[in-house]
Formats: sequence, structure tokens, C-alpha cells
Amino acid sequence: MESKSQRRTRFGEDQSSTAKYHSEDVDIKRKTKFPGGTELLKLSLQRKDKPPSVAKAEVQSTVQVPRLPFKANLPTSTPSKPPPTRNESPWNTYTHLGLLERGGEVTTACTRVVPVKMVAVKRLSSDFAKELATCQHENLLSVLELYKHDGTFFVITDYTVATLKQIIGSSSRPLQELHISAICQQGRYSSRVIVFKGMQHLSRFGLTHQNLDSSRILFMPESRIAPEKSGLVKIAYFDECHRAQSTSARPLGLIAFEMMEQGSPPETEEKLVLRHPGPWSPEASNFLYITNWGTLKDIEEHKFIKRYVSPTVMVPFIEYARWDCIESLTPSKPQS
Repeated sequence: MESKSQRRTRFGEDQSSTAKYHSEDVDIKRKTKFPGGTELLKLSLQRKDKPPSVAKAEVQSTVQVPRLPFKANLPTSTPSKPPPTRNESPWNTYTHLGLLERGGEVTTACTRVVPVKMVAVKRLSSDFAKELATCQHENLLSVLELYKHDGTFFVITDYTVATLKQIIGSSSRPLQELHISAICQQGRYSSRVIVFKGMQHLSRFGLTHQNLDSSRILFMPESRIAPEKSGLVKIAYFDECHRAQSTSARPLGLIAFEMMEQGSPPETEEKLVLRHPGPWSPEASNFLYITNWGTLKDIEEHKFIKRYVSPTVMVPFIEYARWDCIESLTPSKPQS
């Protein structure tokens, strides 16, 4: 009887793997040149291994470049590039207007060409201004231009309208704690009225202010063209800095003390002790105590300068100081 036979052909694993490897070798060693160049060959080989959708996603991911927020003149930034020194007299470009006390004697001037711009001219006996120009910050007087004439350096800087000392002496209303915080604040939310930030920026360049007090805290005028600069605080620091490893917090405490005591100096040089502590909060008193011995690092997280106060609270005081200064310069009329 004839038996049914079933086909039981088996292909060995060695044969299939050999065929597989042989196929891969052909693809790798193939030197075929396509009309479109090697890029089409790469694309065809890519499509053998990956679906078109995956390849498209990878191409898009390589093209997209993330955008990072950027702000110039950060406290931790590298040194700014100083303006070139012009070997000529600044009075070829500016017109001399008069002398003012703005953290030391400066000359007010304006440009000779339209549009007319007000500036202050500071005369220096050394070229240290070149080094100061590398650590620019919005709360330090700007180095707009540098001139050298007859061995003397001239710095063209911001025109300011009032000093904190003028505000303390001329205001008919006493300054309150929110005004003091506005001047001294650490600047977490706003950087317009900040003495702390200017001092901190200098310290990161190894510099400290030798004679910082209320006469060297300057205020920019109100500006409709640049409203963000209205009332901006500037520290006068030319010819006032020296090298130091750390910066004492005492100058900031002294400024706060002058504002609290309406311009009166402390009774002793060792400690800042309020004569009338009643109107002030425990935080303000503790802040003064720490500035007697601490550094900027010690007061960086203090609540008294971490609070946010709108810088606009100082605008009426700035304008009042300007009016008082103008009236004092106006000649009196002869009596009839």
C-alpha cells in the first residue's frame, strides 16, 4: 500500500544567517552612484531601517534651536568693553554750563549739536577710569566717553538732578521706612532704585567704595523718552574705589541711618545706634545692627532689603529737591 509522503524540507540556521549577512555586506559595500549624489544614497539607506515619520522627526529636532533669555550687564557678567580714549579736549564736543556737587565736583555740559543732550563731565588725575569702565552696571554712573587732554582724563557720565543728601535736607515731609527700603532694597523684583546691587556689582570686580554716603547717591531725571530711567539711582564712584577682598555693609547702614535720623550723623563711629528708634520696625533696627560688623553677604537675605517697594515712591522727593535747588539759585528781587 502506497503511503502518503509529507514534505519536510528544513533550511538550516547557518544557511539563513549566512544569507542575511551576505545581504548586509552587499548593502554596505555597494558603491552605486545615484544621480542625486550621496545624500540620496544616505536617505535610501535610512528609509530601509526607519519609517519616514521617525526620520522626519529627527531632522526637525536637529533644526530647532532653543532660545535662551539674555540680559546685558548682569552682576555676574564678564567685564564690559570700555569706550576708546579720545586724545582731545572734551570741550570740542560739549559746552560748559556750570559746576555742581554730584558725589564730588562735576561740570554740567551739553552737546554742541542737535539733538542736545545733557551730561556731566568728571575730571580725573589718573587713568583708573579705564578700569572702572569695564564694570558697568545700571546702578553705577555710566562711562559714556573718555577723553585725555594735557595729561588729564575726563569722563563723560550721566546727568543727574539730585542727591540723596539734598532729598534728606530739603524735604518738608520726613522719609518713612518704605522710602528707605526703596533705596536700600536688594532688588529681587525691581532694579531701578537699588544701592545694594551697585555695591554688590563693584565687589564682584574686587572693588569697594571708600566714601559711600548720601551725597554720592544720585538720581536720574524724569524722562518721557526713556521712562524706565526716571528716578533711577546711580552711585558716584569715580576716584572713590580701591581693591578689597570683601565689602563691608556699613556704608549701606550709614545711608539708612542718615535717612532715619534726617541727616544727622551717628554719635559714635563704632556703632549705628538710633536716637529715636520708635518709628522704625524691629527689622530696620536689626538691619542697622548687622551693618555695624557684617559684609554684603551677611545682609543679602535680610528681610529689610528683600521686601519690594515701588521705586516711584521717591519721585515726589526727587522733584521737591530739584525745585528747592532751583529756588536757591534764583537771585532775589530788590525790595521796593
